[in-house]
Amino acid sequence: AGDAWGGVVKTGGIGQISYDDGDVGVYGQAEYNKYTGKNVKDNTSIEINTGGYYKAFENENSDLQVGVNLNYTSYDNNQNYFTFGHGGYFSPQRFVSVAIPIKYEGRSSTGKFSYSVEAAPGYQNYRQDDADYFPNNPDLQADLAADVAAGTAEAAVYEGNTSSGVGFAGEAKAEYKLNDTTSLGGSVRFNNFGDFNETAARVYLTHIFGDW
Repeated sequence: AGDAWGGVVKTGGIGQISYDDGDVGVYGQAEYNKYTGKNVKDNTSIEINTGGYYKAFENENSDLQVGVNLNYTSYDNNQNYFTFGHGGYFSPQRFVSVAIPIKYEGRSSTGKFSYSVEAAPGYQNYRQDDADYFPNNPDLQADLAADVAAGTAEAAVYEGNTSSGVGFAGEAKAEYKLNDTTSLGGSVRFNNFGDFNETAARVYLTHIFGDW
């Protein structure tokens, strides 16, 4: 029909507080976001993240950190699908996770090369509510519902679901100092739970200007 939709943008803010004495640390974070897009139903989310950690091992060139993390996230509506009006992003009405992040960091004796490996196995639970096929277009939704009633279409609503299980997140990162002000680095990140899988890779160049 020539209609376009998507292009979802997340806009919001984060507030956090943390304490670290060099061996033990604790933190808390609260986040609010609004999601907008072209012909996509607006959405909002809140996220609360808290946890603590301690250094289980440390020497001149490496250290091992172990902790616990608690997360609660909630979206106003379910935009998980791809029919007209959906944003196509994981947006549960309730998401709770408990994870055990483990992070190992190392540095070369010259200090030019550094790397880190992080893994966070954990337990997660989420709930997604029912969602209309066309959440942002009442006329299309009504037509589809009429087709379902007439027996010419199978469904007009995506059924909600609740799921629990083990999840895993991990990241590997390396960085090399080209000189005192410029570094080249890269990382690979992986995150999964249920039907959700995300893999991201990046290469970056950082430069410090002036006397900063």
